[in-house]
Amino acid sequence: MDTNNANGMDGYVPYEGLKLPNEMQRYLINFKDPDIFAHRITEPGSFQAPAGRERGMYDDDPKGFNDKFFYIQALYRKGLDRMLVEELGLYKYDKEIGAQSVHFAPEDITGWFEKLPRRYFWPSFSMMNLDYIFLRNNMHVERLEGEDLLVFEEAYEAQATEVSGEMWEVIERTWKQVIEVYPGEEDREAWYSGPFPSDDDPPSNALVLLVWFGSSFAPDEIGEDGLELDEPFNEYASGRQKVIDKIIPRMEKEISKKTSLPVKIYTYA
Repeated sequence: MDTNNANGMDGYVPYEGLKLPNEMQRYLINFKDPDIFAHRITEPGSFQAPAGRERGMYDDDPKGFNDKFFYIQALYRKGLDRMLVEELGLYKYDKEIGAQSVHFAPEDITGWFEKLPRRYFWPSFSMMNLDYIFLRNNMHVERLEGEDLLVFEEAYEAQATEVSGEMWEVIERTWKQVIEVYPGEEDREAWYSGPFPSDDDPPSNALVLLVWFGSSFAPDEIGEDGLELDEPFNEYASGRQKVIDKIIPRMEKEISKKTSLPVKIYTYA
């Protein structure tokens, strides 16, 4: 991984520990909630039960992906999140977004997930340790095979919470296949549902990120009579629009060049 300061990593603190899904999150995945998956409800295109069953990641009684799947997925996500932050300079972009008077009000993302589980589903999983930028792609770890899968199976059995050198090697070599919606169909459009409007859907192999602005402004900026709302809101709206009009198009272009993949960045607040 490239960890030099040319990618704006000075001051970045990696996430420690491992974020595992709670019961509600597992339910939304296992029952294929249409707000979660990157496909239309009438089409296949997300986590595949047959592949999971073959790898011991999917149970038939009760039906659903099991502890092994969610643990391996969390380890893979942690490694991929860290790799993308460091190699793509996401920490630098995150600081640039934060400098535009865009307030990140909810500090406890988990608490917000409990209030609005679908809206904050993907931010609640993030181990990028950033304020505004999150990965939206699904982690299709049920596609891992052979020695690649064995590396993560051994980590699961040991209940490891840190990404080993062997895991880094697997992630760096397989991540583009793991995030793809329709394997082998790079030109096929993938529909990402959620509270972010878009005029076009990204292709199946796109790297998809979210820029989340959090709440419109911090609670201590709102006056009791509401008269103090105008200035903070106008400042917030102006900063957010600059991010949407200027920063995100540049991010998409620069990240696409680095990854040789199509890049789509959604925004929501």
